Amino acid sequence: MYTKSKRTAAMVLNIIVILCTAGAVGSFWFSGGTGNMQVAGAKCLKFYTTLSNIFGGLGALWALGCEIVSLKKPQMKLPLPVYWFRFSSAVCLAVTFITTALFLSPLLVLRGGNYFLYFMGATFFLHFLTPLLTVLTVTRLEETENFGKKQVLLAVLPTLLYAVVYSFQVVRGPAHGGWNDFYGFTFGGNLILGAVSLLVMMGLAAAVSFGIAAICRRG
Repeated sequence: MYTKSKRTAAMVLNIIVILCTAGAVGSFWFSGGTGNMQVAGAKCLKFYTTLSNIFGGLGALWALGCEIVSLKKPQMKLPLPVYWFRFSSAVCLAVTFITTALFLSPLLVLRGGNYFLYFMGATFFLHFLTPLLTVLTVTRLEETENFGKKQVLLAVLPTLLYAVVYSFQVVRGPAHGGWNDFYGFTFGGNLILGAVSLLVMMGLAAAVSFGIAAICRRG
């Protein structure tokens, strides 16, 4: 049930997410960031981590605006488009956290690195805190009407779009204006393994989307 206390808590967490996102992304844009990512300016926008956090920050801002407008309407839930935007951003941010925790960090350890490197500095907010707060807000504090399987499936679309762009740029390669495989999905240039990795990522996004939806239904 959507209550005043839930709305107040959602507003507080949304403000925290907005501030953390602005601060962390701004640290990359203006000074190259801290933690494992050392990328300044527009180059940081090629990372799924950065884009998913901007997505989440915009969703938090949109929801916050609606929640402020609804202060005199205690029973008002978020409009469906706003909640879908929030839900989709939660899926992307959850994928960011899970990919970092279960793939990128263990891979770093196998290469002799520190598992927690991807959770240090500004990346602590991008890889852990904002995903956690966004999923918590969407599943426990915000609600909408008529949110069904169609919206749950569509929530995977942002990840699919990024996967297509990432695959295209990696196949092109830096020599032709593309990207290097900075996520390591090809395991050293094996495009077949890269394709398998991206399919796994899409499967993960779908599983996360339905998983978050199931938590929402249990309320």
